[in-house]
Amino acid sequence: MNAFIDPSNTEKYLELTKPIAEEFRKHPENLFTAISVNPTDLGHVRIVHGWTKDSTWFQEVIPNLPFES
Repeated sequence: MNAFIDPSNTEKYLELTKPIAEEFRKHPENLFTAISVNPTDLGHVRIVHGWTKDSTWFQEVIPNLPFES
């Protein structure tokens, strides 16, 4: 996923996405989750994650999981 945000909000956006990435990483089906900021465009944040299951599984299962707060 690519997110394009006001560069002044990058740190705040990263703080908001960090708990989601941490929850993804807890699942045995998760191969990796990475969040990166384009060093030449601080308003461009990319979130990438891979799973041992297909997209249909992800769309059916992940949105229904309880996330810890």
